[in-house]
Amino acid sequence: MIGKPEIIRIAGQLNLNPHIVEKDYALGWLLAGIFANEKIGDSCVFKGGTCLKKCFFETYRFSEDLDFNPRGRKNCQGMISYRGPVSPTTGGWPRIKLDLTADERLVLPPVRVPIFHPYSDAPDGDIIVQAYAYEEAFGEKVRALAERTRPRDLYDV
Repeated sequence: MIGKPEIIRIAGQLNLNPHIVEKDYALGWLLAGIFANEKIGDSCVFKGGTCLKKCFFETYRFSEDLDFNPRGRKNCQGMISYRGPVSPTTGGWPRIKLDLTADERLVLPPVRVPIFHPYSDAPDGDIIVQAYAYEEAFGEKVRALAERTRPRDLYDV
């Protein structure tokens, strides 16, 4: 695990709160764990705003959840707590929301892409995930914008 100085340095370079950088770091390692597992990684497809940020636009908005389309499975949500170098020591640990959506049809085949994980303890080989193709991720965001009124969807498009 990287230390507090690295998180604070990167947060300063990006003009972000250190907690946001710490969450991005945790998201990267959670993705590494999910896609390193043959049973889970081969059956899930990463999607959503975090996918856009981690797979296609390194300097895109930082996101807080992980969205997947698990093929042939029921929908569900869950939370994963983590403790990092700048996490508060009281009041509970920060959490990452997992969204598993099984009712979306993919038009394009998923792509295997490396994620952006610019931290000093990144593995020697890239962290590779199975994700929506960029065109599909963009189309999904346009659909989401038409169906709901969340400012982040407008920003994403």
